[in-house]
Amino acid sequence: MIRKSLFLISFAMLALNTATFANKCTDVAFSMNANPNISIDPNFHIDSIYTKSSTQKFIYANGKVAEVHEKGEKEQILYIYHDVDKSSLKNTGLEYILTKCEAQDTLCYVQTIYQDGELFDGSLTVKATHDYISQEIEQPDYHQLTEFILKPDTLIYKDESYERYMGYKVSLKTSTMLYVADSSDDTKCSLYINEKNYATLSYNPNEKGFSISMTVGDLDHPSAEYFFIETSKTSSIRKTVKPVKIAPKARYFDLLGRFKFTK
Repeated sequence: MIRKSLFLISFAMLALNTATFANKCTDVAFSMNANPNISIDPNFHIDSIYTKSSTQKFIYANGKVAEVHEKGEKEQILYIYHDVDKSSLKNTGLEYILTKCEAQDTLCYVQTIYQDGELFDGSLTVKATHDYISQEIEQPDYHQLTEFILKPDTLIYKDESYERYMGYKVSLKTSTMLYVADSSDDTKCSLYINEKNYATLSYNPNEKGFSISMTVGDLDHPSAEYFFIETSKTSSIRKTVKPVKIAPKARYFDLLGRFKFTK
């Protein structure tokens, strides 16, 4: 059976720092959908993400995400390095290396993943401008391109993926989602999947920065909430942190290290 991607995209785990906080929900939704290591504005950082089943805490060094601490079914730490070679790895646990790539007028990084010092096949290339984000996964047997396109009061999500077998594309899958601003409330927007209203997003200012919450369907409480705070208040590296062991069978992870079960 063809192997699934090691770099599965997770909506609930992605975030981007941005300066366009105009109390417009679609702008912030755009900000949520890029790798957290690409920073457009250093004034705000993603601090933490809470869902029903897990929490993620982002730890910074020199203004960049260096660790992600997750608590859920498992507790684990994802280590992130910027523009280094393999010699900088601890060779224990899950470690990511992000390397800048050339792209005119565009922020660009290539991300590779190591588990206990072993390189996973494939890479993720992330590109971002003020109104466009792409995330492209390339593996010997798998390809995925995810795009976010920001329009006035609308954010468009497009995703196309396929597997390769004997040189042929198989299992081609495509999907599209829309984030549409509420015409009467600039702090709210709706997520539509297959033309059906799937969730409501709300922008919530607070004394440390702001949060963005997502409520699915008719639930009376958020399904996920993302907290952004001023850069000067973000958590820095703590030297006493101990690495968390990850079971050897946990070979498939999303962008921030969460285990993905595959068939």
